[in-house]
Amino acid sequence: MTLYYYVKLSCNKEYGSLNLKEGNIKFNIKRGTGRIPRGQEDSLVALIPYSDKRLRPRRTTLYVCIAIFVSLLAAGLLIFFLFPREITITAGHVETADVKFSFNASTGDVHLWMRIQNTYNVTNNNFVRALMNSISMQAVYHNNVVGQGKTVLNKSVLPRKSLQIVSEVNVTFDGNVDEGGDLLLVSIMCDPKGHVTVHHLYLDFQVTLNTHFLAHKEEFTLASSNFSNCVKQKNNSKLLSGMFEVST
Repeated sequence: MTLYYYVKLSCNKEYGSLNLKEGNIKFNIKRGTGRIPRGQEDSLVALIPYSDKRLRPRRTTLYVCIAIFVSLLAAGLLIFFLFPREITITAGHVETADVKFSFNASTGDVHLWMRIQNTYNVTNNNFVRALMNSISMQAVYHNNVVGQGKTVLNKSVLPRKSLQIVSEVNVTFDGNVDEGGDLLLVSIMCDPKGHVTVHHLYLDFQVTLNTHFLAHKEEFTLASSNFSNCVKQKNNSKLLSGMFEVST
């Protein structure tokens, strides 16, 4: 059904009234004087033909494409910079800080205690600061756990930067050489009065680093193997390191 509207102008000299037949709504209309009285801007209505170019913006599609492109670019940048990346751990040097050794030849009892310090390089590959809460280390000798230790760090690594940390573990061998195996080897290798000139034990170290970044906690692990000196020396020497390492 088609509705027709009829327009009638009033006899006002300067302004007329637009009277829509249905609803009898009146609007003031301009009659070509080129001027609008002050205070009547909100009460006047401009009639524009449907074919007027101003009703058909030519750059609407361009503006929409630009808005979509900017939104996708901003989302891509946020994902790129805030996407969680792993924190890399690499083994540094191993130092035997202290050694206590005792061996009773008559009974065959052997006791070895070592305090070992491991140095690790931690690299933060993220674009945000990462907090290192603690590092746990476990020493293994011939598939037997011989020491465990945990160091509280509470240190921060700047974005795309590296930091060196030190972790300690106490290694203990205690028993009788009659049991054979590791204790017999320890009594031979770690006796400063023995005939062996090289006093090194080959230990495996399993490290777990607890971190917090981008509002979540994560653990990173590293497995490394190093020679550790089991005889106390006057000057603590930095021993062989980096023989084998696997990080996950």
